[in-house]
Amino acid sequence: MKDFNEQWSKEDKKYIPWYYAWGYVLQLAVYREIVKQNFNKEPKEIALIAATKEEIPDIQAIKFSTDLLDLELEEFKKNIKYYNDIKGGLVPAIGCGICSYCKTIKEINKFEEVI
Repeated sequence: MKDFNEQWSKEDKKYIPWYYAWGYVLQLAVYREIVKQNFNKEPKEIALIAATKEEIPDIQAIKFSTDLLDLELEEFKKNIKYYNDIKGGLVPAIGCGICSYCKTIKEINKFEEVI
């Protein structure tokens, strides 16, 4: 984690908490479901412990409510066919444009105009 600053969401047109911006709430909801399916029991709590990559790292521990994780999982389930189509190569993936992977596949197609 670079830092714990809020991130601009193009989709929401506002700043959102870093754990939403980088998909951690959804990731934890999916992990919780995997544990539930594999061990036939629901984890008591789901939490995220993170550290920044700053020169002097910051740390944070966040616990997410069951209701919030349920909402995230329902959204995921609504889009599961789309995700599967991406995985199968039927639909092109839309990158974030800023992660390490996106940087490795980045192509320049035009000049950016500065006014």
